[in-house]
Amino acid sequence: MDFEFKQDYDKILVEQGLMNVPNLPVTILRLPAVYGGGDRQHRFLPYLQRMVDQRPTILLETGQANWYWSHGYVENVAAAIALAITDDRATGRIYNLGEPATPTHLPRLQQLGQVIGWKGEIISVAKEKLPNHLQMNLQWRYHLAIDTSRIRDELGYVEPIATEEALQRTISWEQSNLADSTSTELIEQYRIEDEILAELS
Repeated sequence: MDFEFKQDYDKILVEQGLMNVPNLPVTILRLPAVYGGGDRQHRFLPYLQRMVDQRPTILLETGQANWYWSHGYVENVAAAIALAITDDRATGRIYNLGEPATPTHLPRLQQLGQVIGWKGEIISVAKEKLPNHLQMNLQWRYHLAIDTSRIRDELGYVEPIATEEALQRTISWEQSNLADSTSTELIEQYRIEDEILAELS
C-alpha cells in the first residue's frame, strides 16, 4: 500500500459507516502493533541484531525511548479476534486489542534484552545525534497507547501467551532474519555508532 495513501483516510469514518448500516451485525477490532512470527515489519530486528552481536550499547532517539505504542503478540491477537467473532456479546461493539498495559519503548527493548540475555545498555540521544540508519520518520509526541479493558471486562479475554514467552518465540523466529555480523553494511553501521558513542563519553 502506498505510504501517502495510508495517511489520507480516516478509519473512524469507516467504523461509523459500518456501525450505521441497518441489520448488519458488526464487531470492530482495533489492532495494535502486531509482533511475532510472520511480522513483515520485523519491529524488533534492528535491536535484536545488536543484542545478538553483543554490542555493549544501543542508541535510541530520546523521543522514541519515551514513546507509548501498544503492541500485541500475534497469537494473542489471533485469540482475541477468534473470541470476538464467536461471542454474540461482541456484536455492535468496538474493541481495542493489545497488551493490558503499554510501556514506553525503552523498557520494552530492555525486556527484550533480558529475555535474550543481553548485558548491554540502551542510551537515549537527541535525534541530531542519531545516525541516519537508526532514525525513523515518525512523530514521537503522538502516543499510540490504547485501553484494552473492554474486551477483557465484557468477553473475559486473557492472553494465552505471557509476554516473556511471546518475546522468546519472536526471538526464535527472527533468528533466520539476522544479518551476518561480518557484513560490510553492518560493520559500517557499527563504526558510525561507535564514533557517536565516543563523542558522547
